[in-house]
Amino acid sequence: MKDFFVSLLFFGLTGYFIYLIVQNMPQLFTETTTIKQYGLLVYRLIMVFVLFNLGIVSSKNYKRSKPA
Repeated sequence: MKDFFVSLLFFGLTGYFIYLIVQNMPQLFTETTTIKQYGLLVYRLIMVFVLFNLGIVSSKNYKRSKPA
């Protein structure tokens, strides 16, 4: 049961980082965009991939540990 809640947590965090990326999208790719903003975008994209993969792994562990 723990793996189920952990996977929900990871999927929720993934959604939060996707929200942050989409919210700040209009500020990107303008003439005044700084390296810091690009770095933050890359960091958030990496976090989305990592957290989503951890959520998938946790949900697979939950399905595997369920009694048949």
